[in-house]
Amino acid sequence: MKKTPIIVRLLTGSLLIGISPVRAALSDSNFADTALITDNTDLNQMTGIGWAPDGSNRLFAIRKTGQVMIIQNGALVPIPFATLSPIYLNSECGLVGFTFDPGFATNGFIYFFVTVSASEQQIIRYTAVGNTGTNKVTIISGLPTVGANHDGGGIGIGADGKLYWAVGDLGNRTGVDLNLTSLAAKVGRSNRDGTLPQDNPFNDGAGPNNDFIWARGVRNPFTMTFQPGSGKLW
Repeated sequence: MKKTPIIVRLLTGSLLIGISPVRAALSDSNFADTALITDNTDLNQMTGIGWAPDGSNRLFAIRKTGQVMIIQNGALVPIPFATLSPIYLNSECGLVGFTFDPGFATNGFIYFFVTVSASEQQIIRYTAVGNTGTNKVTIISGLPTVGANHDGGGIGIGADGKLYWAVGDLGNRTGVDLNLTSLAAKVGRSNRDGTLPQDNPFNDGAGPNNDFIWARGVRNPFTMTFQPGSGKLW
């Protein structure tokens, strides 16, 4: 079977990912289409991209299958930054999200959202030393999945410095409506070391709620972003 190249392009400062070598004509002269890198193997099944916030001109790209790749100065670094393991790949499972720590330029921390089995997802932190991920630490464990779809994967750090992540309804409506015992169908919030912030809105101490819940009512939040300035979560 002929492989279809993955083409990563820059469009006036915004990054686009295509799965076809066909190049559409630009109808707006204010935009310029520039191929950053073309690859048909190491960048297959990308699930997220992000520029390292340290001035290094490194674009990180994660793959569903667990590899964290780096594109630097227009070239793919051949050795992965990290390969997450264990990893569970059925349906929408796998390495599905990541975010940089606000202090990345000094601490090198990157957080990854990964399905590790048919019944568990985790938030994993690596420390970047050059182009290598070191010191793997499990920050949050026990995030729900049934090894199918609607696993979520949204992850980010808010203006309050807290770590936020999002899990979907697992495709079977787990955690929906008034259910505050499950992290499914929820946005969770923790300190960046994985400990519980005491001001989470549904924190009831020894009560039945899952105290990490920050918001509820989301179906499949596989991406999310914080708005600059306002700090609002979209």
